[in-house]
Amino acid sequence: MVDILFVRLPRIVAGLCMLAAIGINFANVVGRYLFNAPIFWAEEAMIFLIIWCVFLAFVSITAKGEHLKMDILSTSLPRAVSGVLDRVGLALGVIVMLFLAWQSWQAIAKLWSFDMRPIALEIPMVIPHAAVITGFALSAFASLIVLIRGR
Repeated sequence: MVDILFVRLPRIVAGLCMLAAIGINFANVVGRYLFNAPIFWAEEAMIFLIIWCVFLAFVSITAKGEHLKMDILSTSLPRAVSGVLDRVGLALGVIVMLFLAWQSWQAIAKLWSFDMRPIALEIPMVIPHAAVITGFALSAFASLIVLIRGR
């Protein structure tokens, strides 16, 4: 269940976001160069889709422990000490991710109260910014599960 919620599903949705961005880009290129009619909202839509793609992939990478990391110290330590160090790192990661999710919530609340909207798409700015809180909150939860259950 954890694998489905925190690894597979985020990868699938991130992949769909990427495919949608590529499709919009292709349609914009065709419209611009063949019909001299570019899609005016394409750039904003692609940026927002890529933001969602990055933060959803972040959840999957966190759940699998596939982040880039410097492990020269942990590989030279005894296995028990290395395991404790990894768990401390996970715990600190959870704290930092929850803090960032909270800060993101504060930003989203302000965007919501001002009804901020981008120029071209005219959707609430809460939608693209929700990727940040979603990514950090789900990653923190996935890390907490890994911390409790182990990998």
